[in-house]
Amino acid sequence: MIDSDSSVGASFLYVYDKFDNLNYLITPYYRHFSGKKYASGFFVEGFAMLVSEKTVKARQEGNVFYGANTAKTYIGIGAGIGTKFMFKRNIVLEFDLGLAKPLAKKHSFSLLGVIPKVGICVGKRF
Repeated sequence: MIDSDSSVGASFLYVYDKFDNLNYLITPYYRHFSGKKYASGFFVEGFAMLVSEKTVKARQEGNVFYGANTAKTYIGIGAGIGTKFMFKRNIVLEFDLGLAKPLAKKHSFSLLGVIPKVGICVGKRF
């Protein structure tokens, strides 16, 4: 938290599923709050995304297929909205939605040229 109306942070997603194309996702963000409580209530955010995804390069020689796994990393920039609720004992419940525009020309998991960001978080403020 920077002050009562703004904060910075980051989220991290790592995919264990070997059949998924996504390796990991790191999302640093800046949020500006409009709530009555300290750094809570409705917020708007600006964020960046560092995305790593798996790609398979395949080639065929006769009846034999060869494949090599590689990783592609790119960044995106986006904006979002959300709300953060504070409860007794500093328990936090948070909902957020956002869209990011990838800066790479080729990416596999965007939807209509943007990457959606949806979050539901439960935690404790220290």
